[in-house]
Amino acid sequence: NPTALYVPCSKHSLDLVLQEAGREVLLVADSLQFVKDVANVINESAKRTSLFKSLFLDGVVRKPLGICETRWCVPRP
Repeated sequence: NPTALYVPCSKHSLDLVLQEAGREVLLVADSLQFVKDVANVINESAKRTSLFKSLFLDGVVRKPLGICETRWCVPRP
């Protein structure tokens, strides 16, 4: 429909903003890489995952999610 308005979803908009910020601000790119690396280190070992879960007293915790390879990617300048 030619009269329809295009409205991007909020997650996609955030992704675009972070990609652009990452191109300009090295701290953003390094922070995203750090989060990705921490999630990978915890998730690569059952022992580390168990230790991570033991840090939460209420027992309600999920595995840390890594950053999707197709999103949140920021090329270094």
